[in-house]
Amino acid sequence: MPALAHRFGALSAMTALGIAYVITRSLGTSVADWITRGGLGLGLGLSPVTLAWTVAITRFFGYLAMSRRDTGAHTAAWGSGRATRCGA
Repeated sequence: MPALAHRFGALSAMTALGIAYVITRSLGTSVADWITRGGLGLGLGLSPVTLAWTVAITRFFGYLAMSRRDTGAHTAAWGSGRATRCGA
C-alpha cells in the first residue's frame, strides 16, 4: 500500500519507505519466529533457516550482479530493434 500511495503522489518517498519498513519488519520477525520455533511453529531451528536464507540472498544478489537486471542495462537493446544480449 505504501508503494501505491507513493506512486500516486499521496506519500513522499521517505514516508512510504518508513511505513513499509515498519510493516515488513514486524511481519518478517513473526514469520521467522514461526519457522524456527517448535510448538505451534515449524521447529526447523535457527541455524538451518539462517543458512538457507543466507544462500538464497547470496544467490539472488549474485544473479543481479551477473545479469545486471537491476541497472536497466538489459533493456538497452530492445529500443534498437536488435535482439542482442548486453555485454556480448
